[in-house]
Amino acid sequence: MIERKLFERVLSTYVGEPLNREKSSWVDMRQKVALREKLPTDFFMQEPTDVAKGLLGMNLVRVLPSRREIRGRIQEVAAYKGEADSVSDVAYYGPGIIGVSTKYGKHLIDIATESEGVPSCVTLIGAFFQWGKERQLVHGPGNLSRALKIDGSDDGVPIVCNDLWIDPSVESVGEIYTRNLSNIPENCLGYFYIRE
Repeated sequence: MIERKLFERVLSTYVGEPLNREKSSWVDMRQKVALREKLPTDFFMQEPTDVAKGLLGMNLVRVLPSRREIRGRIQEVAAYKGEADSVSDVAYYGPGIIGVSTKYGKHLIDIATESEGVPSCVTLIGAFFQWGKERQLVHGPGNLSRALKIDGSDDGVPIVCNDLWIDPSVESVGEIYTRNLSNIPENCLGYFYIRE
């Protein structure tokens, strides 16, 4: 019974349809949710560099309260592991849990990796968005969270049970590059990106 209630909540979040118990069966609901692919939590149970590189080219999807959907092709991700002065709380969350931290007055979107209690996460840095006929790179974690309308209410929520998720279908990625930055925290394993 608890599983069905959770699934009903997920259904209304992802599909945007109120549940009509008289007309919908358990199987019907599962089929509706299956229409929208979401990257499973176990993807995040790996080293942060593998997660960061694996996310490149996937689509970040945000459903607004108006039910309008925003999609951005992930272009850059940073990977972090280990203790450091700058480590965020999300690094200790269970894999696949979203963390929204604030730095310099801007929200950052982090996703925990590996396992709970291990300081490990990725930070979403940039994505390509299609705004009408115009394609634009939104770069920088604060700009990305603003484009997706992310705020503190998304903190601590599993990425598979939220109105923000990752669609695992990948366009051709091509070569993955590593950004050489001199002023990065000691626990940063790298910034990984793709070109359009």
